[in-house]
Amino acid sequence: MIALFESPSGAERRATALAFLAALPCDGEALLVGASRGAVDELAHAHAAARGAAFGLRRLTLTQLAALLAQPAFAAAGLAHATPLASLALAARATFDARAASAIPYFAPVASSPGFARSAAATLGELRGARGDAAPHPPRAAPRPPHAPRRAR
Repeated sequence: MIALFESPSGAERRATALAFLAALPCDGEALLVGASRGAVDELAHAHAAARGAAFGLRRLTLTQLAALLAQPAFAAAGLAHATPLASLALAARATFDARAASAIPYFAPVASSPGFARSAAATLGELRGARGDAAPHPPRAAPRPPHAPRRAR
């Protein structure tokens, strides 16, 4: 059974959700989806407290539900979701390999700093989110040393 209830009042939404859960059999399963994990956890705890115990409750945020529903399509396309930690690890390894091969001279002064891999991972994530092209761009001219004289105009 699927139930959808809309209300601007959080108290009404909570009361309706608790009434729906109370009507389920003791061994019934329910998927609780909320704006935050804390909200659905609080609802599940309130239901368990009213009943004495609760089993079969699956709690997800809307984002978690979307990721769960997208998994079959990702698998069919040969793709996998990467966590932020996996993206950071991949960026750190790519930076290490690129530095060892002297492949990123533009970033050489900062590539060894602790925050570089995190910044690279965040930038690539933003490019993917904006559907930008993260492919290598043509090499740029080497930056001018900070104390090099400027050319006369």
